[in-house]
Amino acid sequence: MAIIPHDSDRRVFCLGMFRTGTVSLLKAFDILGYTNAQAFKMSDILHYEVTADTVVFFFWKELITAFPKAKFILRVRDAPAWARSARHVITDRPVWGKNPTKNENWLTSHLMMKKMWGCCGFQEDWAEKFRQYNKEVQEHFAEHCPNRLLVMDICAGDGWEKLCPFLGREIPDQPFPRLNRRCS
Repeated sequence: MAIIPHDSDRRVFCLGMFRTGTVSLLKAFDILGYTNAQAFKMSDILHYEVTADTVVFFFWKELITAFPKAKFILRVRDAPAWARSARHVITDRPVWGKNPTKNENWLTSHLMMKKMWGCCGFQEDWAEKFRQYNKEVQEHFAEHCPNRLLVMDICAGDGWEKLCPFLGREIPDQPFPRLNRRCS
């Protein structure tokens, strides 16, 4: 697989927590003709024009510097609704199989939770920590590179009308994808 140049103007990093429209947004990029992936390993960011998930979550400040023409999209949603959905995924539904510690995505996700929240399971203050993360990202971009960040609330209905102008692309003649929904 080819390595995408660091100075590509098609490079996009999708920030934000899980349960904020990741799958829908990546499908939208697929429709627009971008190569994309959920990045669980650092090498993933080299081979795709658009990456989302764990690597981007951990290293977004470094990615701003390393990829000077890249754009960033922060996926947000109502914090209490996000916490309910996250709790469902983390505690109410075993998504990792019978032996989760052997699953690389489980290990990475737990490292992310430990880094952000100091724990590896659902905690009652997650909604507030979610708000704090989103605020930190928005304040950093506002101060350092305001034209490189788009904030999208896919669960509230944001779609092509926000994404395409930010990318300089025409709006496709099809609905914005709404996948893996648990936005209530």
